[in-house]
Amino acid sequence: MKSEVAVGTTFDIYLPAARKLSDGEKVPMPTNEPRHGRMLVMDDEEGVRVVLGQTLEGMGHSAEMVEDGEEAIEVFRKANTLGRRFDAVLLDLTIREGMGGQETLQALLKIDPNVKAIAMSGYIDSPVILEPERHGFKAALEKPFDVGKLQEILCRVMDSSPGGKAAP
Repeated sequence: MKSEVAVGTTFDIYLPAARKLSDGEKVPMPTNEPRHGRMLVMDDEEGVRVVLGQTLEGMGHSAEMVEDGEEAIEVFRKANTLGRRFDAVLLDLTIREGMGGQETLQALLKIDPNVKAIAMSGYIDSPVILEPERHGFKAALEKPFDVGKLQEILCRVMDSSPGGKAAP
C-alpha cells in the first residue's frame, strides 16, 4: 500500500493465478443445478456480509444478513414462527464482540432440530472446519472461498435430508 497526503492511496491486490484455457476449451461449470433458497448469513464483518449477500442473490437465493448470534437467533425464530424457514444458515465461527457460530448453532437447534447450518471460518485448522458434522454443522467453508465452492456446499446441504445424509 502506498499513500500520499492530498494525492491518494494505492492498494496492490494479488490474486491467485489461473491456468490458461486452450483454444475452444470452456470454463467448467458445476454439474449440479442449484435450487434457490432462503439463506441466513451471520458474520461480524460488514464487507463479508455485503459481498456474500450479493453473491447469494446473484446465484438466485434470497439472503438475510446479521452481525452476531443474538440477532441470528431472533431472525431465525421469527422466520420459523411465520412459516418462512431458512433453507441454509451460514455462521461465522468467530464473532469479535458477540456470540459465535458454535454457540449460535446450539440455540438454533433448540428452535429447529433440522436446521441446515454451514460453518465459516478463516481458521482452517479449527476442529469445526475440519469435522463440521461432529459439531452439528452440515458442512464448512474455509475463508476465503469462491463462488464454485459456495455453490457446491449449498447444493449438497440443501439437498440433504433432515437427518443430515445427502439425498440420492
